[in-house]
Amino acid sequence: MNLDTNLLKEYELKTVIGEGGFAQVFLAKHLPSNSDVAIKVIPKNVANEPDHLKYINKEIQILREIKHPFICGLYEVLESSEYLYIVLEYLENGTLLDEINLNGPLKERDSAIVFAEIMLALKYLHTKVHIVHRDLKAENVLYDGNHNIRIIDFGFGKEMDPDQYFQTQCGSLFYAAPEIIQGQKYSYSVDIWSAGILLFALNSGFLPFDDQNLAKLAQKIIYQEVTYPAYFSVSLRDLLTKMLNKDPVQRPCVDEILQHP
Repeated sequence: MNLDTNLLKEYELKTVIGEGGFAQVFLAKHLPSNSDVAIKVIPKNVANEPDHLKYINKEIQILREIKHPFICGLYEVLESSEYLYIVLEYLENGTLLDEINLNGPLKERDSAIVFAEIMLALKYLHTKVHIVHRDLKAENVLYDGNHNIRIIDFGFGKEMDPDQYFQTQCGSLFYAAPEIIQGQKYSYSVDIWSAGILLFALNSGFLPFDDQNLAKLAQKIIYQEVTYPAYFSVSLRDLLTKMLNKDPVQRPCVDEILQHP
């Protein structure tokens, strides 16, 4: 990879910390401030493909608009003849998925703290900047140095008016709401469903709907009711039952979730 050292003169690149799709993510030091950052490096020959370019530009546009303590911050975007460099907040303590895989499910009181931070970020997205994330999952929630969360990856994010609906299929199938799978119109409530799947996984260590056959997985999400572990509290089970309602109109909004006992 022939990176533009002159363009990146304020940064010292250290090591690759992430790789996937069409991008590499480097841990780097911002020399003027002596602080660590993450730099997502995207080759332009890949970025110029129409679909990829659409997602990249969408994520950059959204990250420039939003500022919230529980959403990953964007510092700057640099561009050379060969690469796009997206300079982001560095989050050193891994993802929620990493934690579950390493330590198993969280205790309910600990998951409640993590989940409250996720919901405060969603409240900001839904009510202040009118953005639906559409790809909320354990891999897209990271921990900072103080073990507070940051939501990342807004490639599927979309601004929407309060009365607007979408029909685009996107995001991870394991976290996808029934209405997305069925090609029906949907709104902010798809994020509520995904957050419910995530809350279930935080407390159990596994997903409520799981099948390696994606067609069977889709059928389970659409038609099968959730089976809750016996150790889930009455309060947790009640909240999840509401969030994982097959009818999006019946799902609670963020404020109702935050007020749930």
